[in-house]
Amino acid sequence: MSNVKRMKRVISLPKILCMLLFIFCVGVGVQSASAATNEVSFIKGDTIVWSYAGGRTIYGATIDVKVKNIAYDKKVTIHGKNVLTGEWFDVQAQYISTLDDGYELWRAYPVSYSKDFEFAIKYEVNGNTYWDNNNGNNYIVTSRTY
Repeated sequence: MSNVKRMKRVISLPKILCMLLFIFCVGVGVQSASAATNEVSFIKGDTIVWSYAGGRTIYGATIDVKVKNIAYDKKVTIHGKNVLTGEWFDVQAQYISTLDDGYELWRAYPVSYSKDFEFAIKYEVNGNTYWDNNNGNNYIVTSRTY
């Protein structure tokens, strides 16, 4: 019974769409990145375990990012690693809210086949690209176990 409740709590439309995008995603190769800037920073990440009838376990992540509101037109991307192939892929973050300090909260829902999800954050605005990659170490979120 608790698994049914967990599945209802975990699977939402954005997460399902991200999961489908990941399955059909083609890696984009490793890109260089720099340390966090005042323009973009990682806030928090969490993963949840999904299983489906085929027996494969899929881990869904929720990644929260804070970006400086430099211009209306912007793109926030989670640049994640596919642990099965070693290839990198991009998942677009979605705007959540404006914060009081001139920043915005953005959220992405990437999926992975590993309990550890490795990623960096890319923020594109006004022709500039800003990265937060945890000072060259990338970020890693690890799934919770129940």
